This record gives sequence, C-alpha cells and structure tokens, in this order.
Amino acid sequence: MAKRWPTLTLIALLPIAGCQDCGGPRDAEETASMATEELQAAAEEPTAETAAREAAEREATERAAAEAAERAAAEREAAERAAAEAARRHTVVRGDCLWCIAEDRWGDGARWKEIYEANRDQIEDPDLIYPGQILTIPSAS
Repeated sequence: MAKRWPTLTLIALLPIAGCQDCGGPRDAEETASMATEELQAAAEEPTAETAAREAAEREATERAAAEAAERAAAEREAAERAAAEAARRHTVVRGDCLWCIAEDRWGDGARWKEIYEANRDQIEDPDLIYPGQILTIPSAS
C-alpha cells in the first residue's frame, strides 16, 4: 500500500508570499525593502505643489542667469569704453615730441598739429611738451 501524504503537510510546504521572480518565499527584509520602494515611488509622483515649486525654481534660475548675462554685458561695455578712452590718451615720456606721437598713432608725423590743437589748454609751445603730461589724441579721421 502506498503512503499518502496528509493534505495539511502539502499546504504547509506552499509559499505564503512567494517571490514574483522565482516563486520562493520572501524574507522580512525583502518585504520591507519592497514596501520602502513603493513608498518612495509614491512620494516621487509629482503633485501640483511640487510642480509649482519646481516651476518657480526654474523661473528663479532663468531670471538669475539673465541678470548675470546683463551684468557681464554691462561690464564688457564699460571695459570697451575704458579701452577706447585709454586709446585717446597719451602720457608723455622723456624723448616724446608731437611729431613722434602722431607718427606712432597714425603713421603720419605731419599730423602733429591735430594733437596740438586738441591740447592747446595744456601746451603753450608745441616744441615743449613735458614727461607726465596726459594728452588727448583726436580720433584718426
């Protein structure tokens, strides 16, 4: 006569909460880990409040970037103006003469009179300029 297994024993061998991948039983740590993952996924779902907060943060970031770009453009413009102004000035050094300055700036020493006319308030005699004088150089026209 063949031995029969009691039905109760078979039920006890079946997993109560089986793993979806292998069908084996889950331990308490795996179950808790899955519950935590489900809670995190639910928490990550965007809500109207979160979406509004993110939109406000994006807007603030874009506004800050635009302000930084405007500041950089203003600084570049100021630097260009300063460079242009510096190009219009010449500080006399020992050995300079109006002819030499015109030759250096425009490649034509005969234009020394333009520098003299632009600086008549500080040059009495065009043959006498002094180290340290700051002369305004007219634009090369």
